[in-house]
Amino acid sequence: MLKKFEVKGYKNFKNNFIFDFSDVRDYDFNQQCIENNLVNNAILYGKNARGKTNLGNAIMDVKYNFYREFYMFDDEQDNYLNADSNTEYAEFKYIFKFDEDEVEYYYQKTNRFKINYEKLTINQQLLFEYDSKNKIEKTNNIDLVNLETLNWNLIKEDDEISVLNYIISHIPMPETNVLMKTYTFIKNMCLITNRSRMSPIFRGSIRRIIEKNQVKELEKFLNDFGIEEKLTVKEIPSGEKELYFNHKKPIRVIGNTSSGTDALIQLFRYYKEIEELSFLYIDEFDAFYHYELSESVIKMLGKIKKCQTITTSHNTNLLSNQIMRPDCFFIITKEKVVSIVNATDRELKEEHNLENLYKSGEFGK
Repeated sequence: MLKKFEVKGYKNFKNNFIFDFSDVRDYDFNQQCIENNLVNNAILYGKNARGKTNLGNAIMDVKYNFYREFYMFDDEQDNYLNADSNTEYAEFKYIFKFDEDEVEYYYQKTNRFKINYEKLTINQQLLFEYDSKNKIEKTNNIDLVNLETLNWNLIKEDDEISVLNYIISHIPMPETNVLMKTYTFIKNMCLITNRSRMSPIFRGSIRRIIEKNQVKELEKFLNDFGIEEKLTVKEIPSGEKELYFNHKKPIRVIGNTSSGTDALIQLFRYYKEIEELSFLYIDEFDAFYHYELSESVIKMLGKIKKCQTITTSHNTNLLSNQIMRPDCFFIITKEKVVSIVNATDRELKEEHNLENLYKSGEFGK
């Protein structure tokens, strides 16, 4: 699980910005929101242009160290570094926790793919450190990982290669190894944004659902969330298969769904696409949802096993101890992200109306 994340010099995060998942309290209700003493399910609130979307992009940045094809919009490459900072690189630090082991992974980048510096420790023991600009490396064989076969000459030939990616790809190790657990966690991290619901992405989702014979599963998924439609697949003159709502006069799904239904179909696709989600960040997940649907989706996300979730929202109806708990609701400002527990001197209890407190300014402006 992700224990702590830090970012600096990236997009709107000029100064060090920390999301601490380990700062939990001893509430005895909604304990499913906490796993291994870490926040497992969180809802993030904040005014517009405070960085909710950028925070999701920042957390997912680590995937570019492994997957060049990881999808993101081209214009984000041009605005990678903070515009008000003199720094030539952005800094990222992840602390992962797996049972009793902790992995700290830190790196610096000048753009989405070029890594200037990379360092990884396991249980506070250095595994490797590499300054790609000056071609200086330092390694340490520890019980969990042996780096004797690491070929630094190949790494130094490519200034965009990730050392961690190279190790995972070239040094055999069992799935139970903490480094492999780290890789698997990163591989199964997922980001869903409003922008990822744009037409080409949506068409691709529909196509994959048809190819994988998941139409009936999608139909049940939509029905469970109150969208009472039957689905069917028809072949169009070009020979391609298209998804339709099954009426006397079938209605093509693409181009005839509400934004809320689009969002649910995308959520279904991601839910089915990754066999074992590890971390899911959904930006403005309920922007097109009725409030009852929002609550249902939050409850559904909480049932995904072994998956941390962060959902951003402006829907204060969700700010309730009936849904989560105070140490799992967070507020983001330009300077920091903090749980509402740490945003007030008041001792928050189960009987408190968190929504009213939020609207009255109890947790800051």
